[in-house]
Amino acid sequence: ECENLNVLISSNDPYKELESLIESNPKIKEVLLLLLAVRQKDIYNKTGYESIEQTSTSDWIKIIKESEFVEFLRSADIKDIYTYLCGVEVGMDTNARKNRSGMLLENIVQELLINDEELENVRSQVAFSEITEKYGIDYFGTSKKIDFVFDYDNTTYLVEVNCYNTNGSKVNAISEDYRAFEQTLRKVQGLEFIWITAGPGWKQSSAEFDKNSTELPYFLTVEQLQDYDNKISNIIREN
Repeated sequence: ECENLNVLISSNDPYKELESLIESNPKIKEVLLLLLAVRQKDIYNKTGYESIEQTSTSDWIKIIKESEFVEFLRSADIKDIYTYLCGVEVGMDTNARKNRSGMLLENIVQELLINDEELENVRSQVAFSEITEKYGIDYFGTSKKIDFVFDYDNTTYLVEVNCYNTNGSKVNAISEDYRAFEQTLRKVQGLEFIWITAGPGWKQSSAEFDKNSTELPYFLTVEQLQDYDNKISNIIREN
């Protein structure tokens, strides 16, 4: 499959070549995921997740175009995709890989928030100093940035997004911090906290997961969002 994909490096019409490769050999899809440094076998779109087998060829072409992977191959002067893939696999468990997972999750959440027409004034990477100045809360310090902030029904919601690929003390420490933060926000009228998370690291921290689910009004996974048509506003109304 990698040898076949090498045609993308020099082809005058790489996306047409890619379309032909996908149609002739479904295993190409699995290699494409690895080349994008993605291990899971599901693709996310606006309606939720679907398996790579269900994803249409046209959607695959769109994914590769939006990733600009072909342009990367050429600009990086990569001669052989198999050699490049070996390098990707070597680096899959580095901090860069972990950070990339978090960024992917943030992108998913951002799209959901923007597409939820009932939410107002959706912002990303908001300086916590804005919250401090408006509500008089100095919890994280002025250097902290909140992943997302939006307004709904006369209430401002602060959203944090985290993905945990591995188990560790970080899960426990952040859980304790966020629970304390949520307790602080409860004392302020017009403020709510939402934590959206994902990742296999929670499997070894099930006790913390259960505690968060009990004590935090809005502790959500991406899978739970699908149960509410991927709309935060639906969850808020039912809570």
